[in-house]
Amino acid sequence: MSDTARRNLILILSVFSASTSCLFARWSTCPSAVLACYRMLLTVGVMTPYMLLRHRRELFRISRRELLLCLVSGVFLGLHFTCYFASVNRTSIAAAQTLTNLEVFFVALFSYLLWKERITPLGWIGIIVIFGGGVIITLNDFGAGNALSGDVLAVLAALTMAIYTMIGRRNRRNMSTLTYTYWVYTASAVTLCLLLLFGGMPFGGYDRVNWLYAFGLMVMCTFLGHSVFSWSLRYFSASHVSTVKLLGPLFCVFLGLVFLGEVPTFVTLLGCLVLIGGTVVYIRSGN
Repeated sequence: MSDTARRNLILILSVFSASTSCLFARWSTCPSAVLACYRMLLTVGVMTPYMLLRHRRELFRISRRELLLCLVSGVFLGLHFTCYFASVNRTSIAAAQTLTNLEVFFVALFSYLLWKERITPLGWIGIIVIFGGGVIITLNDFGAGNALSGDVLAVLAALTMAIYTMIGRRNRRNMSTLTYTYWVYTASAVTLCLLLLFGGMPFGGYDRVNWLYAFGLMVMCTFLGHSVFSWSLRYFSASHVSTVKLLGPLFCVFLGLVFLGEVPTFVTLLGCLVLIGGTVVYIRSGN
């Protein structure tokens, strides 16, 4: 197996691992922002002793610009977690995960607007089809207030994740995965704590099992998911990583069906297929 194939396989496995977040979000009994905060506090708590003992020099050797970009990236990651977890609890898992993966649409659009990265005509067709798939899913929930608000939150989760991914692509050129993710996760944890503080949301008083779910999120979704995404940005473009992550809806539908007995509607599945079809077109466009 070539190095590229092996890295793609690792990336696909990390997408599956990250997809388990939909289960932990559904099983939790605390607000989504609280669960996200628990997750990131545990992550930073586990990483801090190791980073200070083994990577202290590297940790504080980065430039101010790199640190600032890490902190901004972390803010958007924290916002992403909040929006995504809230979305899963308001709409179907299939809709939440599929709309969140509109990230590839935003990454392609922003890359074109900000960095003038060329998009071929076939690439634009793929992007339009991807957007159409998202519209189908959203229209299916139109009129169902809770589900529709979940769809909107999923789109916001896609937007914030796209910004996080693009900053990561720029910053990962000169930084190790450990240093980059540590500063990003720290900023994310602080962001989530501030959201709870200014939102007047209690930090404690919830079932203790939520800490177990947060631990599962840390291991399965942060370390084996997002950290691998950050690692892969050294070898792949932001568009490539975002595109592979579109396997997430398929994994989430499978997990929701097996563990939650949730069967997506025909229209939701149609929207998923249209979105994935648009992704295939985009990949074949060579962008």
